[in-house]
Amino acid sequence: MLKRSHTPARHRQSDIRNAIGLNENNSDGSRKFPFPQAGRYSSGNEKYKPSNSTSNSRWNGYINYVKNKSGTYRKRYDYRTLMDYMQEQRYSRVHSEDLWRSPHYPFHAIKEGSSLFLGFLTDLDFGDEVGLVSYGAWAVQETTHYDGEVDIDVTSDPITNDYATIDTIQRCHQAGDYDGWTGMGDGVLKAKELPVGASGDPNDDGDGVADYSTGDWKKQYSFWEATEAAKKGITLRTLAVGQGADRSLMQAIAFAGGGIYIDVPGGATVATMQSQLLDAFRNIASQVPPAKLVYELTATP
Repeated sequence: MLKRSHTPARHRQSDIRNAIGLNENNSDGSRKFPFPQAGRYSSGNEKYKPSNSTSNSRWNGYINYVKNKSGTYRKRYDYRTLMDYMQEQRYSRVHSEDLWRSPHYPFHAIKEGSSLFLGFLTDLDFGDEVGLVSYGAWAVQETTHYDGEVDIDVTSDPITNDYATIDTIQRCHQAGDYDGWTGMGDGVLKAKELPVGASGDPNDDGDGVADYSTGDWKKQYSFWEATEAAKKGITLRTLAVGQGADRSLMQAIAFAGGGIYIDVPGGATVATMQSQLLDAFRNIASQVPPAKLVYELTATP
């Protein structure tokens, strides 16, 4: 679709579009190469294919992005920089409807790990139930999903042993679905609201000295929600992925929640990260409590 091109900075966007074939029309006057992603409405339905003028505007955004890049791919208009542009600038479903299909790391490896965990529960067949919460700038209890291919609604039973349905929901999400931030506190809150837990206290080593402290109110809120969840008897297990992860906070939350903390450092090859994450989810799966023998007493007439 895109012709690889080096174009002088003085050229206008329309000149660049013309040079790489983006102004070409079909016989009916429509663009031969409209911008490839239209986005979705809040209902989940795909938006219509962009008009010529809309395509021009969106291609201009891509052109500006490539012109202002530094390094090897500056002013290189090709598939690689187009995917880079969409994953950095148009990552929401509102803008790009199909990025969930692309293996965007480390998010893709996390999805693979989640599928592995759910597969483990399926094979175990103990009847354990699972709910799903996603978070970015805000958190969402994932109880519905509609995108024209799947139509899921588990609102009446948000914690379920229908692992295949939960797996379908999580696999149909893409990196950055809920904006490019990390609202972990809201994620813990929404997860805490799914089940009804027993009362309990957070773990404490009892020496009267704080094991973790921070002046960042966002991290404070995340940790507070974690301790509130622990008070309800909810076990928290945490996974820190990639070079920018807040390992101290994740370790503190796992400690307060009586669970395990797993570190996947990143900075290695994609294959290594995939392997590390699969090992991490195997470790989490191994923490599933063993089955208990349950029986019913019936009165004898």
